[in-house]
Amino acid sequence: MPTNRIHKFNDIVEMELFLNGAIIGGDVSKGVEVVGKQLHFIAPGPVGNVTFTTGTDPHNPYLLRLKDLKAQIEAQAAGITVTSKDGRLVLKGSASGVVLHPLNAADANNLLGFDTDYDVVGKVYPPAAGVLVDPCWVWANVCGENTYVIYTWE
Repeated sequence: MPTNRIHKFNDIVEMELFLNGAIIGGDVSKGVEVVGKQLHFIAPGPVGNVTFTTGTDPHNPYLLRLKDLKAQIEAQAAGITVTSKDGRLVLKGSASGVVLHPLNAADANNLLGFDTDYDVVGKVYPPAAGVLVDPCWVWANVCGENTYVIYTWE
């Protein structure tokens, strides 16, 4: 049964990413060593793994920068777009959002700042229009100087 939920954000860009089904990971601005590790996507389809290979840094090909992560994820996971927000990895899916499933403790989830125990789910939240349809957002507000709040029905 759907319920009301409250979500709080530091800025409007973070809130917009949330509403559009993106998931935000950890800081990758200095690069991350994930060669040989995997991400497992359940959505958008098709279901599949991304296996990281060496990157383009001539001094340390095992240190993948954002451009390497972007190229490898987008090449191996249909429908995923990779960007960053304040140095943090952002994965955005198609109109249905993103579901990232942890495979095991040795996968890339931990190194990229995603949960290692539970699915990381990014849903697309359209605005409520008359009858509430799960999921949707029903109200947004700015609280204080830099806090954005959105109420969802899901």
